[in-house]
Amino acid sequence: MKNLVLVAILVFRLLVILHFHTILEELAYQHFIAIKFERGTVRYCSCSVLEANLLDSNRVRLSVVVPFYNEADSIEKLVEAVIAACEESPYASQWELICVDDGSTDGTTDKLKRLCDKYPTIKGISFRKNFGQTAALAAGFDIASGDLVATLDGDLQNDPKDIFRLIETMDAGDYDLVSGWRHCREDAFVRSKLSKAANWLIRWVTGVPVHDLGCATKVYKREVIRDIQLYGEMHRFIVVLAMYEGAKIGEREVSHYPRKFGKSKYGLDRIIRVICDLTFLYYLKKYRTRPSHLVGSLAILFSAFSLGLMVCASISKFLGKRMFRTKLSVWLLFLMTLQLIWIVLVLGILAEVVTRTYYESQNKPIYRVRKYFPEKAKIGFQ
Repeated sequence: MKNLVLVAILVFRLLVILHFHTILEELAYQHFIAIKFERGTVRYCSCSVLEANLLDSNRVRLSVVVPFYNEADSIEKLVEAVIAACEESPYASQWELICVDDGSTDGTTDKLKRLCDKYPTIKGISFRKNFGQTAALAAGFDIASGDLVATLDGDLQNDPKDIFRLIETMDAGDYDLVSGWRHCREDAFVRSKLSKAANWLIRWVTGVPVHDLGCATKVYKREVIRDIQLYGEMHRFIVVLAMYEGAKIGEREVSHYPRKFGKSKYGLDRIIRVICDLTFLYYLKKYRTRPSHLVGSLAILFSAFSLGLMVCASISKFLGKRMFRTKLSVWLLFLMTLQLIWIVLVLGILAEVVTRTYYESQNKPIYRVRKYFPEKAKIGFQ
């Protein structure tokens, strides 16, 4: 008798589940289901057809991300210029501006808060300290909700209207990413020449078809930046990372103006950092999925050097005369120095990989936020 009761209960539960499933199917025909992803979680909300159409007309199609660091004199003018450019574009009322304060100490944070209170289309992020431009862009990308994401510098040297010229190029060529090219730069002579040399070196090493990787004016399709994890100072190599992920890259000339306020945050030490990052990019290009090939190639190379020196030393000892004008100890010192350089290089690459694994495995951001303006701005589409 007890078993019959248990069976009856199970049958009743099954009927309830089937009935509930039928109700859900009926609702699916009458409603759309909106799905929102928030840091690995999924939230569902139902809406009628009319409400869904209204949401579609008000959805954000373009997100403009601008990092600021001690740009109190330029932030208001830049925000006004972006607003004017976006409202005159086909994206009017379907855009947002994301301003990231990278730990400024000159009053930029207070001005950003006032601008966010004044304009509802602006989202603001204020860091606890200066984390760098890469972290600032990563934070902006994390809360951006547009189908397209554009970037600008915060120093008024870029023209916000160029964003829509890049979008035209993107649509015409079906590109995933379009980068600006400051063909006529308004920078100091030495800086311009060093930048051209660096861009040539990067193109030669990576094969990326872009003349000006340092130009901040860029437009990305949403899925492109979603696939890219930024670390260190890789913001200047986003185009290269996107190309490695299979993105189709385009380029178009953009305007560039002299700096009106403040001073440049870049120094000559930037060259060394670029070379270090470029070394890691070359590793990603050649050995990302087969690191043993790099280590094996180095082992074979040094083994050949060592074997050659051993043969030369043996022949010299057997014949009783020197085979080279240079002493053998000098060659040994050269080989040891070369080995030390390669060991340090491999350790650097290993440290970079470990750091990336640490952040990605724990889903940890590379920045720390002090405040969002407004508070709801932290709710983005991840």
